[in-house]
Amino acid sequence: MTESFHLAGAVVEQLKGTPVPDGLRDSRVEREYQLWIGGVIGEQVARLGNGLVVRLEAERGGVRPVKLLGTSFWPDIAVYDQNEEPLLAIEVKCLTRRNLPSHVSQPIGQAFLYREMYHESIVALVLVEPLEPLEFTEQLLERLSTDHIELVAIEAFTAATREHLDV
Repeated sequence: MTESFHLAGAVVEQLKGTPVPDGLRDSRVEREYQLWIGGVIGEQVARLGNGLVVRLEAERGGVRPVKLLGTSFWPDIAVYDQNEEPLLAIEVKCLTRRNLPSHVSQPIGQAFLYREMYHESIVALVLVEPLEPLEFTEQLLERLSTDHIELVAIEAFTAATREHLDV
């Protein structure tokens, strides 16, 4: 459990410090961000050299689902240890003004579900257009952290998009 906690914190810090590639900026295709984030995590895990395995649902990579009420929920990205123990589930969601409340609450809810199987979850919210400042209250972050869920916001829009939307 401790290993996954340190891994999740390291992944969040890595994502905060990794700029979105220019060719990906302004894309609204969630799958493209899933592949990019999965690649960033894969490189980080490879550097650690501890036998961890990164799998992406977008690549049909054997991500294990959590089942509830007759349906299944697959994380976009999952990390397993060398014994196939599910350590970390990552849910990626692109955010725009349209349907914003459900696009924020849905991945957070999924992260709670993933905790039934995975030691920890990360919600990666990708801002594909400028939004009001995306601030998470300390109380919310603390509550999520207590449940071993991390939240990270990634700005993925260009200055031209900001000007076009007049924000």
